[in-house]
This record gives sequence, structure tokens and C-alpha cells, in this order.
Amino acid sequence: MFSASGAPGAAARSPSCGTRRIPRPAGGGYGTTVTDLGNTPATFMIAQETLKNRNFRTAAWTATDLQVTLMSIPVGGDVGLEVHHGVDQFFRVESGTARVMMGTEEAFTFVKDAGAGDVILIPDGTWHNIVNTGMEPLKLYSLYGPAE
Repeated sequence: MFSASGAPGAAARSPSCGTRRIPRPAGGGYGTTVTDLGNTPATFMIAQETLKNRNFRTAAWTATDLQVTLMSIPVGGDVGLEVHHGVDQFFRVESGTARVMMGTEEAFTFVKDAGAGDVILIPDGTWHNIVNTGMEPLKLYSLYGPAE
């Protein structure tokens, strides 16, 4: 359930945690109901929303120093060879299989396979690509900071 403390239109306080609950916003990514409300407190079921997401990339939450994105990489697709300067990345695979490649622009020095439950940690300034090697969409989420 997506919730934010003190959000307009919120329901009564929950006695168990003292936060206000609001209905999950309509919209969000194709298949998911998460909508990026920006730099406000929030909770949602990340595993469920990641599995429901059918967009290549959906921003789930963007703050000043951190962003959470949900991703669905089609069969045979990839994230695309890229590098981020000043940004560290954390990915968690919820379903599917992937080949993870990291190194320099000229050569990968790290090549590993990843599957459901695995995490992928990409340090600042590292060229990388994640390729869906399975027969179903690769579902993963990413946390990176600072937000881009």
C-alpha cells in the first residue's frame, strides 16, 4: 500500500504506526500503481510493484539524494551500455535472469549471471550493461544516489 504521512485527503491515523494512509494513487507505470510523489515520505510494496510494472523504466520515488526505479527489460533486451559519474547504483532482481557486465568502455572485466533474489552493485564511474538472458521479462528495481 502506498502511503505518505500527512498527505492531503489522507484517511484517519493508523493506531499501529501513527502514520496517515492514503489510497494508492492512480496512474504510475504501465501495470504498476506507484506514482512518483517526489521528495515526500512514502511506503509501497516494492516487490509486488516491480513484478506488476511493464514499463522499461518507471520512477517510483525521487528525492534530493536518492531515486528508486522499477524496470522491466524485454526478452533479449538490455539496459544499454552506460556509465554514471557521481552515482552509485543498487539493483535487485525480482524475476528473470540476466547477464551483468561491468568494466571500462573498452572491455568488461566483470561478467556474472544474476537471477531472482540477486543484487547487482555498480560503483560510481563504472561502465555497465544488464542483458535479459531469459525467456520472460526481467523484473528488477534500482536505487541510485544521488538522484539524476
